[in-house]
Amino acid sequence: MQDKVTRLITNAWTQPLADSMAAMNLYLDESAPRRAAAIAKLVQNAGGNCRADGPMWAENALRGEWKISCATGALRVRITLAPTEPARVQEFGVFAAPTDYKPGPVAVCRQVG
Repeated sequence: MQDKVTRLITNAWTQPLADSMAAMNLYLDESAPRRAAAIAKLVQNAGGNCRADGPMWAENALRGEWKISCATGALRVRITLAPTEPARVQEFGVFAAPTDYKPGPVAVCRQVG
């Protein structure tokens, strides 16, 4: 699914590709056209010419994230798979990220002082 989601982001949204990886509830929170437009804007703001950069960090068997580097910025992609056979994407988000972003666990505590 990482490959399909990456292609959906880096090669411009195509509905057949989106439908091939989407779980039945993916579009309940945000419609496909709205999601496609938001992703296109993020790609444009990051300078276009985007590609996957490095391995996916798997939080568990159904959830992971990875970096997509673009001409002038980076994107953080996070997906959750539905526990179905075959697995399908039930949730995914694309977010602007710093160019030095590395996928991995987020610190839950910070040392103060």
